[in-house]
Amino acid sequence: MIAAAGGAQKAAFCKSIGADDVVDRRERDITEAALALTGGKGVSVVFDTVGGKAARAAFKATGFEGRFVVIGYASGDWARIALEETVMKNISLLGAMPVGWTADQVLEAHQDLIKHWQEGAIDLSNSQIFDFDDAVTAATHIADGKVEGKVIVRMK
Repeated sequence: MIAAAGGAQKAAFCKSIGADDVVDRRERDITEAALALTGGKGVSVVFDTVGGKAARAAFKATGFEGRFVVIGYASGDWARIALEETVMKNISLLGAMPVGWTADQVLEAHQDLIKHWQEGAIDLSNSQIFDFDDAVTAATHIADGKVEGKVIVRMK
């Protein structure tokens, strides 16, 4: 698994949670590095949570018949991908967002996640946890790009 990160600290975090290789986008071009790491074939699947320039570079590194999964736009910009580009390399472009769920479905999914966390199947040890009174600080932490893992705002 190849991860892309912005800075040495985030690159080290990605390695610590299991990335085989990490491309520090501040030091190396994502497209060139990913193509080099795959022997020129390109990556099979991209999970894009960042959008913007990083997503564009990752898309360019997607191999023939690869899959590009759009999950978010933490950079503030969506990935800019023209449909004809997907056709030229037969890339599947997928959106992954839990929209259209009922309140009961969201609650059920949340309860399932909590159960897995309580059983130790989900590790949140690298997350940054803020009390509710510090929610503005948590939002600033996200906006400043300081997130490693998840940002959790504790309600109690």
